[in-house]
Amino acid sequence: MHPLLNLFNDFARKRGLTDDTYIVGGAVRDMLSGIETNDIDLAVAGDALKISKEFAEVSGASYVLLDSEFRMARVVKDSFFLDISAMNGESITADLARRDITINAMAQPLREWPSTVHIIDPFGGLQDLHSGNIRMVSEKNLVKDPLRILRICRFSAALHAPIERNTRRALTGHAMLLKNVAVERIAEELRHIMALGDSHKIMYDMEEDNILSVLFPEFINIPVISIKHGIECYRQCESMLGGPRRYFPLHEKHIHAYFGLPGRRMCLKLAALFSGEAQAQEAALRMKMSNKETGLVASIVTGCKSIMPICSAGAEKSEMVRLLKDARDNIYPMAILASALYQVSSSQRLPASESRVLNFSNKILSLYTDEVLPRMGLLRMITGDDLISEFGLSPSPQFKRLLSKLEDDILEGKVKTREEALRAVRDILARGFSPTA
Repeated sequence: MHPLLNLFNDFARKRGLTDDTYIVGGAVRDMLSGIETNDIDLAVAGDALKISKEFAEVSGASYVLLDSEFRMARVVKDSFFLDISAMNGESITADLARRDITINAMAQPLREWPSTVHIIDPFGGLQDLHSGNIRMVSEKNLVKDPLRILRICRFSAALHAPIERNTRRALTGHAMLLKNVAVERIAEELRHIMALGDSHKIMYDMEEDNILSVLFPEFINIPVISIKHGIECYRQCESMLGGPRRYFPLHEKHIHAYFGLPGRRMCLKLAALFSGEAQAQEAALRMKMSNKETGLVASIVTGCKSIMPICSAGAEKSEMVRLLKDARDNIYPMAILASALYQVSSSQRLPASESRVLNFSNKILSLYTDEVLPRMGLLRMITGDDLISEFGLSPSPQFKRLLSKLEDDILEGKVKTREEALRAVRDILARGFSPTA
């Protein structure tokens, strides 16, 4: 049960609002599917903002204005949400007619809640829900708001339901309209899609339906075979994220922890979609992703390209340490992408145990967790101030070179104490290193 909806039901009954209030959208779909939800949408015939404010006050909940133009507000209490909006049209049927897909175009009269015996279903959403079908309410709704093209793809991916043939034809026919949608809205929908564990399936569909090239103009002048290669790399990354134990048996816990933070999965998948090429960063910039996320995409691309050659050449420990010093925790997406690219690019799909790059990635991850990471706290044993006070050196931009060399020695385990660090600096200077050169 939804305690906040219980409170609203009592509130609406006392004010005579019950007959003109409906539970709508995904909440009805979830109820019919036996899924409990903390987030319920309501459509009311009256002044939605006034009703929301008054209800928030009497129930001790928080009021959040969502959209003043479309009269939408959110009431929040104890992690339960009610999104209350003005009915769009003269009746609930007219309101439902403006929605995206049939399974989201059903309503339940509040007066009958929690019973689901009487569902208002003018577009056959219940049948589509039972048959596992994604079908648009109306093609003109797609034209009115083309973002619904992407929302339909998201629901297909999230519900593991195929898009009905005429609907899919309409998505293809109107895909170019997505160029008129604000990039921030597109990026938000892509976040929802990329957060899913098996979104590569809808990526294949969107490529086939010419939607992907509209979403990512960076694909212009890139051969179709390269785009398909990127989606296959995306698929392989999802496989590794979904079952890290199979690929990185000693690092499963660290991988889960790293990708538990918001946005990191999207950054890796975006880099994978472009097969680790620079266009991934261009796409992140164009979609106005945060500076931190854009930087992470760039780091994943650069780091992946660093792993491949040192793996092929049989890297020395010092090379791996230098890579880890810069990458730090971001070595996890770098290793996953490098391994995925190698798996996909191989002439034949190799078992995980036979992947040269995967084996190297496991080796470098072990070096990071077992040796480099525990030594990170020692990096400040010697600072620029120490170089001045202990060795009489003058401040210089070249301090960074000397300190960087010392950090490499610390991370390789050659230097473990402050005394050893000071001795190492003397040795470096004695070998002719000039911090003022």
